[in-house]
Amino acid sequence: MGIDETHRMILFMLDKAQMEYVSHELIDDALHIAQMQRFMELYGNMKEYQPGRPIPRVAYGMTQNIHDELRNFKETETITTGNDGLVNFSVLTKTYAHLLGLRIVYTDVNNQERHAPVKVLSENQIAQRINSQILAPEYNEPIALIGKSNIQLLPDQSHKVVMSYLRLPNKPKYAYTLGTDGRTITFDVTSSVDIEFPDTSYNDILMKTLNLLSVNIKDPFLNQYTEVKTQQGV
Repeated sequence: MGIDETHRMILFMLDKAQMEYVSHELIDDALHIAQMQRFMELYGNMKEYQPGRPIPRVAYGMTQNIHDELRNFKETETITTGNDGLVNFSVLTKTYAHLLGLRIVYTDVNNQERHAPVKVLSENQIAQRINSQILAPEYNEPIALIGKSNIQLLPDQSHKVVMSYLRLPNKPKYAYTLGTDGRTITFDVTSSVDIEFPDTSYNDILMKTLNLLSVNIKDPFLNQYTEVKTQQGV
């Protein structure tokens, strides 16, 4: 659903609740917070981890529906590292959020192109593998460690890396121009940014947005209604 229709729906519902005026900029801010909440829920909210169950109730990879809702945020890029084996997040064309997978592309002794998965390990696991007589990383069987601003591949040499990841959603923007009277608003479709989630996520994001706006405008009835709808998952 486009940003214009989304804003009109939100303003309609606020008007039905006889609320005070809410600016388009404030609606955009609330929409962005709401979509980020949805994004976190879908790829895995760490706050839902339980003792003995180190996965949340909902997380990426659990169902096809989750894959479908996050499909617009999937990116795949091919990067050739330097001799240090580093993949810097700054070279990615989109804002990195969550790693989905790594693989390297190399040429074997028969000059055939091969692909090999790269296992991402923890700091302790990396140390064990480096010191291993049997499982030490090799060019065609590398390992990786995620750092603050990069991914370190070992052995630390040049690699052709195919990286799949989730990027962050773009912030919605309702662009408009004001008339000469300072009140008439004309929607500017070319400068606007739509919500990137598919329509299956629309109701959830809408309820989350209205819930946030109800707190801002101090409406307990709208807050209660949207809280219930959000919990019901409608």
